[in-house]
Amino acid sequence: MKAAARITPAFRPALLRQPVARAALAGPSQVRGLATEVSEPAPVAEAEAMPNIEIPANLTFVDMAPATKKQSAAALRELGFPLHKISRATRYDDIEHPLSSLASDHPTHALPSGETILLPRDVFNMPLRKDILHRNVTWFLANMREGNQHTKKRSTIAYSGRKIRAQKGSGKARLGDRGAGTLRGGAPIFPLSPRDWSQKLPRKVQELGLRTALSAKLREGFMRIVPDLNEGMWAGTNSAIRALGDGLVNNEWVHRFGPRPDLSILFVHAPSKDKKDVAEFWRTVRNHPGIDMMSTDEIVVYDLLKYRWVVLEADVVDVFAGNPFAGVEYEPALAAQLEEMFASQIKL
Repeated sequence: MKAAARITPAFRPALLRQPVARAALAGPSQVRGLATEVSEPAPVAEAEAMPNIEIPANLTFVDMAPATKKQSAAALRELGFPLHKISRATRYDDIEHPLSSLASDHPTHALPSGETILLPRDVFNMPLRKDILHRNVTWFLANMREGNQHTKKRSTIAYSGRKIRAQKGSGKARLGDRGAGTLRGGAPIFPLSPRDWSQKLPRKVQELGLRTALSAKLREGFMRIVPDLNEGMWAGTNSAIRALGDGLVNNEWVHRFGPRPDLSILFVHAPSKDKKDVAEFWRTVRNHPGIDMMSTDEIVVYDLLKYRWVVLEADVVDVFAGNPFAGVEYEPALAAQLEEMFASQIKL
């Protein structure tokens, strides 16, 4: 062993000497260095001019521009089109949105008169928060869920609560009433009951979800604002569907809220709207499965996301802006009573 140890240093320099080929392949840095030194850029050949190509006589070209325009127009109709514009100078101001009319042949377009309405930016210009929308939808669906597993308990089973026999004196085991779980035909000891899937969601998260959904609908161009839902004066369901769906007007195809069988519209009105007007409008649209009508105190995020189009009355904007008396007619007598009541409270 000692002799071998003395011989090893003599062979060590020879073992450390590597061939030239292995030295070049030792690592990427060495290879990169050698390649940099040895390799030279190849001369770039000058591009030769392409010869003129003769087109065969039986080859024809068709202009696809009109078809492309039709396809792009159809795609825009599927995506919706916004009627408002937000610039860098006005992105922090209230949104000026044109009004539409359900009595017009083009209910999704702006009125020719150019009437507009101001939308509060803190309600209709919120950034998209998918997490908030997901929480609201999950909360709503969980609260709508109901369980169906149910078995009778000891208190609901069809037996008397009388004790079967005396506690003592029979020489047998003590027994209670006939519905005991240890007896044949008795109630289950661990009965099944409907499970509760309901969840809780903070009120501010619900409000933020509504503002986010309204802003998303407006940004994508699927929101329209009309002065009154009853301005169409439709006689029945057929006339309402003809006015809302795509169709011919003066031998021209007019695009509205979509094909008649596939309409998906949510009409929203203020709580102060006359009940007769609400019932009259609902009578004309209730038979279509894709149309619904709700008040602002009933609407949730799930309803806004379920339907493609959202049509708001002008009074709804004031309700969402925080005015609870939107659409209420001014009555001098009621106003005087309110002033007296507030004055008496201030004096106290």
